Amino acid sequence: MAPHSRFRILLFGLLLIVLAPAWARAAEPSLAETLNIAGRQRMLSQRIVALYAGIGQDVQTAQATLALGQAIALFDQQLTILHERAPTPEIKAALGEVERLWQPFRDAASVTPSRDGALWLATQSEELLRACHKVVLMLQDWAGTPTARLVNVSGRQRMLSQRITKNYLLLAWGLNSAALREELEQARLEFRGALVELRQTPDNTPEIRQALDEVALEWGVFEQAFNLEQGKQFIPLLVVMSADKILKRMDDITALYERLTAGG
Repeated sequence: MAPHSRFRILLFGLLLIVLAPAWARAAEPSLAETLNIAGRQRMLSQRIVALYAGIGQDVQTAQATLALGQAIALFDQQLTILHERAPTPEIKAALGEVERLWQPFRDAASVTPSRDGALWLATQSEELLRACHKVVLMLQDWAGTPTARLVNVSGRQRMLSQRITKNYLLLAWGLNSAALREELEQARLEFRGALVELRQTPDNTPEIRQALDEVALEWGVFEQAFNLEQGKQFIPLLVVMSADKILKRMDDITALYERLTAGG
């Protein structure tokens, strides 16, 4: 069997073993929960490309292949959930645009990685990210509460951690361009600024404050790892490992803001 076919079979086989997260089993989902799910789609648009580029460079290949299959499955699951929960025709239409962009993106991410494939996915990920972000903003406006914005901002930090990783790994793979470096630096500044904003939020509970303090410490390590000004030697494994820690922390914090917004 050709490597291309083996990779595709393995990847889609993984879709069958992904467990539905707890929020998917909620009997009465809140709008804050739906907003969190929509925000997670933004992150996946960047994470899928980062994982693809990591596999192409043999960075934790087995783990990354599993994670890529899970990320694709999760995007599909969440898109279905968002369609079911969309509160307005306008939001349904925005989700239709996400689905239109997602179909070819998913197919391209499901084959053996190549530099040309990574370049195409990187370009398309920008359109997919914009479409996903539009849905988030529409849901935030529909919720109409100050804490709904906290779910958005906190959830966006997940995306930025993966956006940084995506651009770093593309650079490490030889897809060197001023645009990629500029995007990486912009994501870095945005993450840092939003982290300051979240830590200064008066609505934070003690649990949220402690979690954000821990993110701040991990961010310092992460920022040093991907800082290209420190030298020309790329260290993709360290960047990937640090980014995954940040991602997990911010996902937990976003869930805390979700409960705060829902009044739970």
